[in-house]
Amino acid sequence: MKRNPKNRLAITFVEVMVAVLLLATILLPVFNFLTNSVKETERIYVEVMAISHAKQIMDTILFQIPWRALREGNPCTFADPLEDDPVKKEYPEVKGAVEFMRDIIPQIFREGCELDGKHFKGDGLYKTDKGFWIRARVKVVDLDNNLSINILDKNSNPKEFQISHLTSKDADGKYNIVKKIIVEVKWSLLKEKDPNKDPRAKTMFLVGFKSNLEG
Repeated sequence: MKRNPKNRLAITFVEVMVAVLLLATILLPVFNFLTNSVKETERIYVEVMAISHAKQIMDTILFQIPWRALREGNPCTFADPLEDDPVKKEYPEVKGAVEFMRDIIPQIFREGCELDGKHFKGDGLYKTDKGFWIRARVKVVDLDNNLSINILDKNSNPKEFQISHLTSKDADGKYNIVKKIIVEVKWSLLKEKDPNKDPRAKTMFLVGFKSNLEG
């Protein structure tokens, strides 16, 4: 007696494999799309965090750090030279500057910036909430060599002023009214990876100038 194929209640192994193959063919592009979307979202996230971090550092240096406390170097140093003066170190503005830097510098540079309780370096490691690491380094250059200001006097005649005509020497013995600030941020697209150890790390530079005409 022949079996009627219409009454078959089971499916064969070949049919199962064909169904799995078809399902995989449909889902694989979807999976790749989702994976790439997650990677792109993370790339944008860490890039935005790095840019925001660099801007926060630059804004703090330009508008909050006292001129005398921003010292030349790569990385730069944050230290109030009046702190070494036995008399002036007791001035309220000196004590306030030291206390302010003690609070604000570790907040913007995070790990690795503290030299001691009163001196800090412009170099640190910031770890985001999502596990990405961002390194920030600040270079400061005193533009004290052959810098002059040219203006026109009331009779429209050109007139030149040397820095020494506009300000007194700073704590480092320089006639200086302009500092060039270069903020470098590096970040890795890999989580918990130090950018300094990642050959594919991304880098961005932010440049600004801080001036002092009060001398």
